[in-house]
Amino acid sequence: MNKVFGKLTLYSPVRKYGKRTIISYGFEDVGDGVNATWYEIYFSQKVKTYPTIDEIKESILTDINS
Repeated sequence: MNKVFGKLTLYSPVRKYGKRTIISYGFEDVGDGVNATWYEIYFSQKVKTYPTIDEIKESILTDINS
């Protein structure tokens, strides 16, 4: 899990970056109307294009519980 501080326009719940899929969650507006924080989980690309919903749930719960 990586905490990200960035511009609101950069936030995307699911996106591809190179050979990995990035899932973002925990979006929180900082209050200045320009920036926000969120968490990201990285999935390396395997045979399938995107991770399953169960893989996403498991990864988010593991991050939160750690």
